[in-house]
Amino acid sequence: METGSDVRDRIRKFFDFIGKLQDLDIVNDEDLTSVMLLYSLPANFETFRVAIESRDELPKLDTLRIKIIDEWQSRIYQSLSKDDGVYAAKFENQFRNQRFKAKTKPKETVDERKRNTQKPHRSRKIKCWTCGLK
Repeated sequence: METGSDVRDRIRKFFDFIGKLQDLDIVNDEDLTSVMLLYSLPANFETFRVAIESRDELPKLDTLRIKIIDEWQSRIYQSLSKDDGVYAAKFENQFRNQRFKAKTKPKETVDERKRNTQKPHRSRKIKCWTCGLK
């Protein structure tokens, strides 16, 4: 199964297939069907798959279906909230840049720099206290 596809459609097709097998009187073990359903999930469900398989008992198919759909929806909501955060951060940075530009001084021209530069400091003639030299 593809990573970005709709899990609900995949589960619906899976259960249609299982229903057809049961119509043909092919007996399926519920645990085997649960494992088949878990392994039909995309690769990004690996942690979810391991968490379900590590339990002492596998959940029933209906419970597993609900848990898979809940997990998929929570991942979608998390990705949407991350995207919202990215956009918010982008606009916040733009706002900060605009405020920073407003606070900074405009660039000076070459003539203004010449006027604003300090002239070299002339040394004063100071008399030494010990020897009296200037």
